[in-house]
Amino acid sequence: NELEGSTGQGVTYVDHNAENLGDFRTKEGMDASKDPNEGDILTWLEAGEWVQYSVDIAQSGIYSVSIRYSNGNNGGSGKAKWQLDGTDVGDILTFEPTGDWDQFSVKKFKGIPLKKGKRMLRLRIYERGMNTGKITFDRTSDLDNALPLAEIGDNKSIPSDSTFISMDGSNSTAGDLGYLEYQWKQIYGPNNVNISTSTSSSTLITGLIKGVYKIRLIVSDSLHSDFQDALIFVQDGGNMTPNIRIAYPQNNQRFVEGMRVAMGIAASDIDGSIKRVAIYLDNKLVSLDSIAPYEYKSNLANGQYQLHATTVDMDGLEAFSDTIDFFVDSITGNWVLQPIAGALAVGPNKGDLSWWSNSAQDVTTRGCLFDDVNSINRDGTFQINMGDQTWLEGWQNNGKEACGNPVAPHDGASNGSWYIDSTNGQLVIVGKGQFLGLPKATNIGELSTGTAEPESRSYQIELKGDKLMIGIDFGGGYWQFAYEREKQRFNTPQISNHNKWSLYPNPTRSVVHIQGNRPLDHTRVLNMQGALVYEGNTNTIDMSGHPEGLYFVQILSEGDMECLKLLNGF
Repeated sequence: NELEGSTGQGVTYVDHNAENLGDFRTKEGMDASKDPNEGDILTWLEAGEWVQYSVDIAQSGIYSVSIRYSNGNNGGSGKAKWQLDGTDVGDILTFEPTGDWDQFSVKKFKGIPLKKGKRMLRLRIYERGMNTGKITFDRTSDLDNALPLAEIGDNKSIPSDSTFISMDGSNSTAGDLGYLEYQWKQIYGPNNVNISTSTSSSTLITGLIKGVYKIRLIVSDSLHSDFQDALIFVQDGGNMTPNIRIAYPQNNQRFVEGMRVAMGIAASDIDGSIKRVAIYLDNKLVSLDSIAPYEYKSNLANGQYQLHATTVDMDGLEAFSDTIDFFVDSITGNWVLQPIAGALAVGPNKGDLSWWSNSAQDVTTRGCLFDDVNSINRDGTFQINMGDQTWLEGWQNNGKEACGNPVAPHDGASNGSWYIDSTNGQLVIVGKGQFLGLPKATNIGELSTGTAEPESRSYQIELKGDKLMIGIDFGGGYWQFAYEREKQRFNTPQISNHNKWSLYPNPTRSVVHIQGNRPLDHTRVLNMQGALVYEGNTNTIDMSGHPEGLYFVQILSEGDMECLKLLNGF
């Protein structure tokens, strides 16, 4: 459900202010922005505005619609309504406050009737008060009655020296009454055309001159009707080149190693249909698909990646997307709280941390906490080194907050483990007594004297280079902790920035050799889904029994980790 084209005011949107107040598609007046977590969003929506989507509905039915949205108004709800081909469908949609404009939630609406075919779906704003992001439709049941459906086919292009074209509506279908009446008509164009048989299933359009025409087919029975439009492009050269762009991720977007990275392509052909879309990662083909959505997902090793795509329409014309860069960063390393005010903060939600935050003086007062080192190790282990003292809260220390000897089980005496939940991108710390930030913050509430210790904790994470933001929703509020890398105390293996290893032959169809100038300690091979397919300590790997595709070879040597890409079977 992509915004189609943004070709201008009154065509794909209406915005009361001609200026784009966002930072996305700034040449257009529709207010749109790039959100670091949500992608492209619509913002500053006002009563009376609307945005229109070109959709191709595969099957008629009753649908539920889920909308990612945010609402930073205090007590004010936004309102909107769907229109399908100019007719209202479903009830008024209400978007309650979420706490802040960057705090997104999901609103799900049920009972939206939609008819099969290429249609125009319009979201009309009745009351301001929300930003909208990704919209997802799910079919839940059949329509109560079978309705007539018009089917006119794709838009068409003809050379400018042609004056006629045939139009076919014979694929239209009747509803429960079992019969159809047809009516062809011209909506617009540079001149009035001749429609040879306006009441039959097919017709011949003559008298065309250079320009763009819209022709409508209306089908009806005695109770219901439906229509579909098609554009006719009369132009030099005939067929138009398809459109393609990278829908996500955004250029220079960053991910955490272990997250499942989704790469989506938007492709359309205004005078026909798409034959196929090819997705290339680092100039290697990773996906070839003829059916939307055009998407590729993978767990990627840390590093920099380039993404581009190509498409071909049914007439053989090819188009190329822009190339974007994105980055996958490793979260492994040793982390300490940033020695700043606000490194620890809590509030009702992620967008509002107003309940409490540490002061600059607290960095000194609680120095025994700010020097604790949390090691997220590449081998999957998690370790807390508190030294002789750490910060104890009242529930740990007979009601007194002060530096003191660590108290079990939050004393770092045992190691835990960690992993990235690839579904939601959260960091999961496993093990009783294992935590980040403060030991009392869990996903089911704050610990107090006598409360049960959880088996694991899940944290929202934002990693930017050597800065790591950790957040945990504990049900009654949200804790946030700001970390930075600590480089002096532990020597956790990190991926090297300097290549000391090579693979040959690469691509391979059988045995690949590992060559380097250092001792090889350990080797692991992962597929594009992040699954381990080989582990050993030799300089050769036999890939003959593995499927064709892109693999990642992790080489551990003298505490240094290097990751190389390997193509198998190409």
